[in-house]
Amino acid sequence: MAVAKNKETNEVDENQTPTSKSDETMAKSQAPGLDLNDLAQMLNLVDLAIDRGAYKRNELSDVISAATKLETFLDFQVKARTNQESQGEV
Repeated sequence: MAVAKNKETNEVDENQTPTSKSDETMAKSQAPGLDLNDLAQMLNLVDLAIDRGAYKRNELSDVISAATKLETFLDFQVKARTNQESQGEV
């Protein structure tokens, strides 16, 4: 299903098709993405916010839980890449 954006209102209309192939190609090429460095930066920002007392006590357990999950994911990805690189070099 094609999605088009109204240039005047900046709203997305899922029922409207893009006006040209270049609009559709441009939309695909500008798709946002995240990599491991972006996620590591987010984890650093969460740690900084915790250090500065940005969260209330009742919010802190949820923030720490999410940060721990993110840290575990990043550690797993780094180990997987390291293993993949070492197997590729053998």
